[in-house]
Amino acid sequence: MTRLGTVWLGVLLVPVNYYVATFCLWLGHWFSHLPGSPLRKHHVLSHHRLYPDSSRCRTSAFRFASGAYDSNRALLPWLLPPAIVYLLALPTALGVVSCLELAVATGVVAWLHIQFHLTHSPVDRWRWFETARARHAVHHDRDVNFGVGDHFWDRLFGCFAEAPPS
Repeated sequence: MTRLGTVWLGVLLVPVNYYVATFCLWLGHWFSHLPGSPLRKHHVLSHHRLYPDSSRCRTSAFRFASGAYDSNRALLPWLLPPAIVYLLALPTALGVVSCLELAVATGVVAWLHIQFHLTHSPVDRWRWFETARARHAVHHDRDVNFGVGDHFWDRLFGCFAEAPPS
């Protein structure tokens, strides 16, 4: 494959990597909410203990759980399988670029999630953000809306709930 072909294939993989990343994060998040899940304490007893319901899920500074109750321990391992597949199945340059795209997509999702919990966010001014924040608040009340911002997988798997009109 030519260098130009590799670059274009890398660009074309951006949406694929986005949906792979959001699926892996969605799957880990959904699995962490299952009553018998071994990961439940890492997520529900951490993040949801700090932000137990929609009336108490905004703070002036986002608080991260730590130690045995760190939510990242429950979610980040779900990103390892695609990273391993990328590195083993794709040419080296594309594997590395795909892993970087996976990391960037994950970072953006994590940053957006933090914004949902802040009383004052730099993205408050956009309507799409207020809609996404309201849907996330519903997640803190019920086991729905496991996606962060983009609810493609929630809709596909039937666990999406619209926020009530404000």
